Amino acid sequence: MARDNKTIQFQAQVDSVMKKKDNTLSIKLGTQELPPNDTAHIFGMDSIVWVALSNVEVKEKDLDIPEFIPEHEGQKSYSQRTREVLYRVWEQKDNGNIKSSDQFYRDYMEKLISSLKDKLN
Repeated sequence: MARDNKTIQFQAQVDSVMKKKDNTLSIKLGTQELPPNDTAHIFGMDSIVWVALSNVEVKEKDLDIPEFIPEHEGQKSYSQRTREVLYRVWEQKDNGNIKSSDQFYRDYMEKLISSLKDKLN
């Protein structure tokens, strides 16, 4: 799917800010009425967007806009590769007597995550 890089700038009022359990913030904004094409574009955006907040109009020169580089252009992501390798591990085990490949993957990843967490302070 082609990425639409259209930027929409509008005034907004911060309706609320909440700190979440994982220390991230949830910010709720209220806008003035937007043109229908901008509204449609916002509804069509991915759930992850870049945001700049300012109490004055933002100009492009004021922003540090990173160059968009696809994470794994032309290659599988690390998570895709991990899933495929774990599927091969599951296949080589006696899979007739154990759980499904999906359950094997989930259990393995939980063990891996727990092991990594144990290494944190």
